[in-house]
Amino acid sequence: MKTQLFRTLAVAGLMLGLALFGLSSVAKAQLAKDKSMGAGLALGLANTPEESKFSQNGTPIDLHFDWNLDSNWLKFRFGYNLGAGGRYKFSYFNKTWTNDLTTDSLYGAWRYSMAFMGDALQAYALAGIAMMSTTLKIDPGAASATDSVIGITAGAGAIYSLGAIGVGGQYQFFSGTAKPGGASLAAGSNQISLVANYSF
Repeated sequence: MKTQLFRTLAVAGLMLGLALFGLSSVAKAQLAKDKSMGAGLALGLANTPEESKFSQNGTPIDLHFDWNLDSNWLKFRFGYNLGAGGRYKFSYFNKTWTNDLTTDSLYGAWRYSMAFMGDALQAYALAGIAMMSTTLKIDPGAASATDSVIGITAGAGAIYSLGAIGVGGQYQFFSGTAKPGGASLAAGSNQISLVANYSF
């Protein structure tokens, strides 16, 4: 499990680093001139649990608020990501148990963005920390346990805006190790989402 966690962090870190390098290398790009605030909704199209034995279960939803100060480097996102789930089934003595792992995350992240095509297309990267609440439910028996841990989050995305309304796509991962009921599990996920936001 630790190997899977480090692999996920290494791959995500590499992707984020390449994305930032690529953005900074575009000669004609300019720093995005964001409006001071914005609210958005992301719907998970794909959700891969960080725990390797678990498969996708459920559709994560991300509600977020973007806050931009006057400086190009002081841009932040605060969000609540809920419903990121995974499922693992195993059989023992001709009986099958279903393990459902669900994580809700409250997070804060620094956000770096650049604008293209005037200000119509905005590409951005995120990096921050998350308070992750993870619940493991075992059925039959409906036994459940919850643990809260501090984890990390990072990602990248692009938004095409028509006035105050924008739509686009986003990749974001959460990573943390929780121990619901004493079982040590990778509680994070890798999410690819459709995003809509409103700037004001």
